[in-house]
Amino acid sequence: MEPIEKIKFLRNWREALRKLNLERFKEVYVFGSVVSGKITGASDIDLILVIKRGEDKNKALIGFFDEVESKLGEKASYLFDVKVIYEDEKELPLYKFFLRDAVRVK
Repeated sequence: MEPIEKIKFLRNWREALRKLNLERFKEVYVFGSVVSGKITGASDIDLILVIKRGEDKNKALIGFFDEVESKLGEKASYLFDVKVIYEDEKELPLYKFFLRDAVRVK
């Protein structure tokens, strides 16, 4: 993906996420530079996908990226940095830090 194309994609992160089926997740949060508006050539779309305890994190992650590739294109998958967590893990200090300024999209 060309740098200008990448920055345009990142600026339109809401539109990209609307094309994906996020209903399989309990909650979805976006954080980082796309939320703060400080997008650079090194930026990506930082996501936290919250699933129910007992669900398979790897399966959720693979399913997410399969859908990204099929609906947004293979190159788009490189623009997402995704963490899959269980609902109770939101209280861990690391995730509390990320979620502090995050935008909940689902």
